[in-house]
Amino acid sequence: MFKNVLIVLLLVLIVALGYGLVWSTQKVSNLEAELDLMNEQNNDSEEMMEEEVVALDLERSIATLVGSWQSTEDEKSVVVFNVDGTARDIYEEEEVSSDKWQMTIAMDYNNAPALHLTRSNEEDTVLEYVVWTLDNEKLVMNFLDSGNTLEYTRIPEVQ
Repeated sequence: MFKNVLIVLLLVLIVALGYGLVWSTQKVSNLEAELDLMNEQNNDSEEMMEEEVVALDLERSIATLVGSWQSTEDEKSVVVFNVDGTARDIYEEEEVSSDKWQMTIAMDYNNAPALHLTRSNEEDTVLEYVVWTLDNEKLVMNFLDSGNTLEYTRIPEVQ
């Protein structure tokens, strides 16, 4: 009788070990599949980031920015970006400030490449923005310090 119990216990132990071996192999297999998936997603993210950087044509964006822009919130407020890298803020047709501007590609809030506009005077940086929209008619940018969003429409040049 003791011999039969011992044999049954050994069989149960063998089955349990076999099951454990299959389970651990399955676990390793699942872990490898998850790692492969994560690597693919990282590669896809890197490729998308490279595509986004390519899609952000800095020279074309700078050329598009040059010109006069009127605030959609206050029609008396105008900003002029000149090709020489200077900017002027005009209110009620009077210049209220001027400084230098520069556009670069840097990471935004979501760690994705985006256009950044920096305006600075001789002492230090005055304003820093992430450009959300920039085309021939519309400029939307978000002020990094406060999160305020500014929206402008292009003022057509008189020929």
